[in-house]
Amino acid sequence: MNTLKNLFLDQLGEMYAAEQQIAWALPRIIHSAQNERLQDDLQAELYETRGHAARVAKVFACFSAQPAAPRSNAVIAGLLTETDTMITDFGSSPAIDAVIIASLQKIEHYEMATYGCLRDWARLLGNTEAERQLQRILNEEKAVDHRLTERSRHGNISALEEAETTVLSNSRN
Repeated sequence: MNTLKNLFLDQLGEMYAAEQQIAWALPRIIHSAQNERLQDDLQAELYETRGHAARVAKVFACFSAQPAAPRSNAVIAGLLTETDTMITDFGSSPAIDAVIIASLQKIEHYEMATYGCLRDWARLLGNTEAERQLQRILNEEKAVDHRLTERSRHGNISALEEAETTVLSNSRN
C-alpha cells in the first residue's frame, strides 16, 4: 500500500544512499581543489556527511525500521558524474575551484529540498524525534551551502584574475 510513511522511508533510504555516495566521492574532489581554505571546508563537509549518514540511520530507528541495503541515489550519481567530468575538463584551469563549488552547491540544494520534505513528513507522521534529527541535518546542509557561497565569491574573483593574468602573459610572449 502506498502511504506517506512508505514514501518517507523510501526517500529516507535515498538520502542514506546519497550521503554514502557523497562521502565516497569527496576525497577525490578535495584532492582536485586548489584553494587550501576550500580543501579545509570540504574536509569538514566530509566529516559532516559521514555524520549525516549516521543520523539518517537514527531516523530509521525512530520508525522502527532499518536502512535498506545501500543502493545508488540516481540524482546524486548523476551530479557526481557531472562533477567528475567537469573536474577532468577544468583540472588545470584557474576555474577548477569554481567548478567544484558549483557542483557541490547543486548537490547541497538537492539535499536541502529532500531533507525539508522529509522533516515535514516526519512532523505529519507525528514523529518529533525524527523531525528534530532531520531539521538538524537540514540546518547543517544550509550552513554548508552558505559557506560554499562565501567561498565562491572569493574563488570566482581569484579564478578570473588568474585567467586574465595568464591571457596577458601569453599575449606578451
